[in-house]
This record gives sequence, structure tokens and C-alpha cells, in this order.
Amino acid sequence: MKTKILQLVKELSEEGGVVEEQFKKFHKKTKMSRATFFRYRDELGLREHNKAFTYLGKVNHGNCYFCLNKTQVIHHIDGDRKNNYADNLIPLCNGCHNKIHRLMKRLGDD
Repeated sequence: MKTKILQLVKELSEEGGVVEEQFKKFHKKTKMSRATFFRYRDELGLREHNKAFTYLGKVNHGNCYFCLNKTQVIHHIDGDRKNNYADNLIPLCNGCHNKIHRLMKRLGDD
């Protein structure tokens, strides 16, 4: 059972998006708590992304880099979700994040 839950958390993480949305999907499938979800994320080593999100949110006062709306996601500039170095991350709102991915798709980089 634990292996299946770890696999689910890993898959949700790989889908990307806001961690809160990942938790909602996790809870819908498992009925397990938020604490359990984050415990499995920690076990998979996914905490670094959370640290980066907190750091970038403070640096940019919790605002999107482009439009100054509230930060909702951290975008990996090089596209590598495992590269959580600060110079590869940019805080964005969902709208700007979607615009970037649409533009990248048009340019053939996504």
C-alpha cells in the first residue's frame, strides 16, 4: 500500500502545478490527510521545491514576477523540475505561468 501511495504522490508532483491542487487530487483518491500527503512528499525528497517557493515568495513579496498578482506557482526556467536552484526558478501567478507555456509551445520549446 505504501508503495502505491508513494507512486501516486510522485505522479502528482510530476504533473506539476500548485501543491495545493496536488493535495486535493491525492485526498480525493485516498481520503488521507494533508499531513500524510506532505509526509510522503518529504519521503520522496520533494521538500526542496517547497523551500524554493517560500524563499522566492519572500524575495518578491509574494507577487508574480511579471504582473504582481499573488504568486501561485514556481516556474522552472530550464524546464527541469528537479533543478531547484534559485537562478532557475521564477515566481508566477497561474495566468502568467500559462502564458509562458503557451508561448513555449508555439516556439516548439515545450
